[in-house]
Amino acid sequence: MFKKDAYWIGILIGIAFPVICFGILYGIKFLLGYFFPAVQQFTENKMMFVSVVLNVIPLRYLFVAKDWKKTAQGILLITVVLMVTVSLAF
Repeated sequence: MFKKDAYWIGILIGIAFPVICFGILYGIKFLLGYFFPAVQQFTENKMMFVSVVLNVIPLRYLFVAKDWKKTAQGILLITVVLMVTVSLAF
């Protein structure tokens, strides 16, 4: 199913990866926030921004290592849309 180059796969990866990264960052903030008060300054807006920026990791992997251009373009499309959305949230 994921062995072909398609835009919809890139769109799914582009949406799922930042959501997973945001969940991990939120969990780290929740666990470490009690012991390290400086972690509380890492707001949800900043976590959203970092999650979207981390979307470059699968983008680069699929574009350079796998040479799946359509999938990488799907990820890039979603990344640009998410960056505009997150920048408007600030």
